[in-house]
Amino acid sequence: MKTKILLLGLAIAACGDGGRPAAPKVHALPPAAGPAAALPAGLVLAAAPEGAKPVADVKLSAKEGEDVVLRGRIGMGQNPFVSGAAVMTIVDPKLVPCSEMSMDDGCLTPWDYCCTAKEEQTACTATVQILGADGKPLAGTLQGPFQPLWTVVVKGKVAGRPSPAILVVNAEGIYVEKR
Repeated sequence: MKTKILLLGLAIAACGDGGRPAAPKVHALPPAAGPAAALPAGLVLAAAPEGAKPVADVKLSAKEGEDVVLRGRIGMGQNPFVSGAAVMTIVDPKLVPCSEMSMDDGCLTPWDYCCTAKEEQTACTATVQILGADGKPLAGTLQGPFQPLWTVVVKGKVAGRPSPAILVVNAEGIYVEKR
């Protein structure tokens, strides 16, 4: 019994911080790699489009070419913005970022949803891209005009769906609901 208590105490000490105060929570998004994308006029909407559905609901039934309106939070991974392209990832609002959980772990990137199972992450994410006239994502990052953990409503068309695990939306309008 004493051995079990000793081992438990050692395990706790190894995982702990030796009694030091917890590090402050600093949400550190890596610096933007390159300039911000030049967003087309009218892309950022003054009002939310009607009929927004959570990302996971849209992902279940969306078909290529279909018009959709989805609601989610910018996030997933260490940086939810693609460097050099107008592409970002959004997450279903039902997922809780680490910064809103009752943990005090000093999480530097709460938008990575590392506290959520991978299967649930996959079911609840969508890629949003802003295309240019050539049909390719605009050059430049969306980091700057948008920030992690902002809640957005995206109106657009579903791009190709090579598998049910992938949902890419070509954005025609984005409303920032909550910063």
